[in-house]
This record gives sequence, C-alpha cells and structure tokens, in this order.
Amino acid sequence: MIERRTRALAALATLTLFVAAAAASAASPASSAKPLAAPVLPLVPPPLRSGLDLSGLDRNVRPQDDLYRFAAGTWLATTEIPPDRSNYGTFSMLEEKAESVVRELVEGLSQEADHAYGSDAQKIGDFYASYMDTDRLAVLGAAPLAAEVSQILAIRTPSDVFAYMGRAQRLGIAHPLQLFVAQDPRNSAAYIATLFQSGLTMPDRDYYLATDQRSVRLRADFQRYVARLLALSGETAAEAAAIRVAAIESRIANHHWTKVQNRDPMRTYNRLSRADATRLAPGFDWAAFLAAAGLADVTEVNVSQPDYVRELARIVRMTPVADWRLYFRFRLLHRYAPYLSADFEQAWFGFSETTLSGVPEPRARWRRALNALDGAVGEMVGRLYVEKTFTPEARGRMLALVSTLTRAFEKSIDDIDWMSPTTRSEARRKLARFTVKIGYPERWRDYSDLRIQRTDLLGNVRRSQEFEYERQRRKLGGPIDRSEWLMSPQTVNAYYEPAMNEIVFPAAILQP
Repeated sequence: MIERRTRALAALATLTLFVAAAAASAASPASSAKPLAAPVLPLVPPPLRSGLDLSGLDRNVRPQDDLYRFAAGTWLATTEIPPDRSNYGTFSMLEEKAESVVRELVEGLSQEADHAYGSDAQKIGDFYASYMDTDRLAVLGAAPLAAEVSQILAIRTPSDVFAYMGRAQRLGIAHPLQLFVAQDPRNSAAYIATLFQSGLTMPDRDYYLATDQRSVRLRADFQRYVARLLALSGETAAEAAAIRVAAIESRIANHHWTKVQNRDPMRTYNRLSRADATRLAPGFDWAAFLAAAGLADVTEVNVSQPDYVRELARIVRMTPVADWRLYFRFRLLHRYAPYLSADFEQAWFGFSETTLSGVPEPRARWRRALNALDGAVGEMVGRLYVEKTFTPEARGRMLALVSTLTRAFEKSIDDIDWMSPTTRSEARRKLARFTVKIGYPERWRDYSDLRIQRTDLLGNVRRSQEFEYERQRRKLGGPIDRSEWLMSPQTVNAYYEPAMNEIVFPAAILQP
C-alpha cells in the first residue's frame, strides 16, 4: 500500500540532461559573486564547457559501430565498481555527494541532546542515533519482535491467516498480497484501494520455477537462509521449518502472473465491488482481511491479478495453519533483520545482497542509516538538505528552463505532419495540463504524529511504516493530492507520473 508505482518516460532522460547541465551552471560559485564596477570584456570569448565527460570516450571505436563503447569505453575500462555496490555511474557519484551533505546535517543533530521532544531535530537525530547504536542492538537480539511473534503464534484458523495478511500491511510486509492506495487508472480524480500479487522473498516467480542450474542453486540458498533466520530466532527445527516455508512460496509463485502479463494495463485493472470480489474468490475472507488492514468500510477494490487471488484463497485453505505461522514468522524476520543484531543483519545481507545481487560488502553503516532515515522521514530530512544546497533562485532557473523546453515541445506538436487534427488537439490539451515539480514540494509533509525514540530502532522503523500506511489509507474518499511527491528532495532520480501528468526533479539530481 505504501509503495507507489512510477514509470519512466524515455523523453525524461533528454530533459534530465538539459536540466542537469543548467543546474551545473546555476550552482556555480560565480553566480553569487559581486560584479565588478567596470567589467573588462575579454578579447576572445571563453571556450564553451561541455557537459559531457570527453575523457571517458574511447576514440578507437567508431560511433556507428558501437555508440555505447565510443561514448563510455575509457570510463568503463578505468572505473571500478566499489565493493559495496552492484553498479556504479554518475548517479552513484551524485548519491555520494548528497549523502555527504545529509550525513553532516544528521550527525550534528544526533550529537545534541537538548532538542525539544517531538521536534524535527529530535526525530532526525534520535532515529540516526538509534541506528548507529550497535551495542544496544547486540544486547536486544530478536527481542524487539517478540510482541509481533506472539500475534503470529495466536493464528489458529484460515480466517486468522487472512486477517494477519491484512494486519501485516501496516508493518510494510506484503504477504502474499500488497495492498496500497493509488489513483484509479480510469478515474484519475479518485483514489482506489488496490491489491497486487506479492509474498515472494526472491525477486520474481521464475526464481522459483526455472529449472536451470543457477535457479536450482538459488532455491537451495534461499531455503538455507530461511532456516538461518528461524534458527537465530529460536526455532529448534529450523531446517524442517524452512522446507515448509519454501513450499508456500513455491505454491504462490506457481500462480503469480508473469512480468509480461503485469505490463498489460487492461488486464491488471479489475475494479470489483465487495460482492464481486466474493464471487471471484469465495474462499477468500475479505471481511477479515480488510478489517485487519483498517479498511472495513471499503466497498470497492482493484484486484490486479484476479485468478491469482482465486488460487491464493485455495492455497490458504489447503495449507496447514501451522505452516502459515512459520511463513509469517520468517517474513517478519526477513523484513526487519537489517534493524536487529549483527547476526540477523549479516544473514540478511548474505542472501539478499551477496547471493541475489552479487554485492560482496555491505555499505558503511552511516550510509545505511541515512537510507533508513529517507524511508522513515524523507521529507523532514529533505527540508534540511534543500536549505543547505538548493536556493529558490536555482529552482526558479530550472523552472524557466523547463518552461522554454515545454514551449519548444508545443511548437513541435504543431509541426508534426502525421498527427490527425483530433490527435493534435488532444496532445495540446495534455501539454496544457502538464505539471512540473522542481527541487522540493510546495507543501512539506507533516510528521507531527510520528513518535521516534533514541533507544528503539526497530520501533522507529515500524512506527514510520504504520505512519505512512495511515497517511495513504486516509486518502480514500478524499480529493487527489496533486502536491504530493513520490521521492524525497535528496533522492538522485526523476520520474514522470502518468496518472498525474507530471514530471518531477528532486533537488539532488539538479547538482553539478
């Protein structure tokens, strides 16, 4: 539910290049220097500076033979991927730059103890401090999850299983369905509760179904990982339990839609009333699921993969409830292992990052702390980042640049000869409603209801998940929030959101 799907637009890359080039100019120290009383013009104009890294070209390759190697061959040959990453490039460099700025701001707050309780400074500083306090985490072990494990152990019936699936949405655990609120794809003026297939620990159904040697090996590694987490949490028959957990995920994977099927916007739009949903999957306890998710009054849902939900109802009822308790325990441990003691965190990293992604070393703990902060209070941290790095004047220059590009795009619509008059009219209408968001939100998110404690890392993460879940849940029945951002200002990325018809550039990607 708390995850929002955004889709990249190919034209975004071009616009990013223009905006980034202008940002480099806007960020130049010379822009704030006082002008000379009588400037002396050079006899020869200074050479233009290219935004391209010409030293990265490989001029031994002809561009018409291999444009990629021509453009980046030397850079590829001389640049090493750091051991804590699976890839590296200019985005990574900008991320490191943004992280350095944020680290300085956050560490300063974490070292001060006199912040007013409930203030932004207290929440940011104490969250970061709770993440960095590894000595305390070592003492706690899995104890912070004890209350939630008790909830799982109380599951006795299939209806309890459906109810826990709903409850787990609040914890940021989508098993085996993800429930989120999004704009209705066929009515962009309204929100709708949406269900999407989930519940797998590995990235895709093919990891569970493919018969090639690598896939078979990964499934064995996965089963060992399940056993490891369960054993660390005190399960005495961890290996046998892991077999049962892996069996559930395999059953789920057998009925997941493929990536190709999920790309079809027509097939994945199925707006159903509660009565229709019951007819679709009569074995699915909708009342228990939605009530536990805090959506007891919802009358309609968009079921993205209807036949998967029908089969899921059957899987729930044919699988022993004791196996579901093991599955839920494992999924809880997997979700929160990075915020527990080192043995849990290392087990999680070994499988999720090294085995699946090939990353040999974890990132520095302070970097992981900043990533967790971004997920919990991203806009709160972003406000500090913007004050430090992105002036209103720089934002104004970017808006002016995009306005120029938009006018050029409007002219190009008039010049296209293959468009019919009706299509051209619709294109102009869409462009007229096009929204541009630059740098940071017009209205900052309110985190006043979120409680952060210096000695409770897992609690901080969990409460932030529940806070965001409630924020999304409250959208149902209300007007569309067109001021919302799906990325924090310190994020090095950009996106186009089709339902909003908007293009968004966070401040961190507008750095030189």
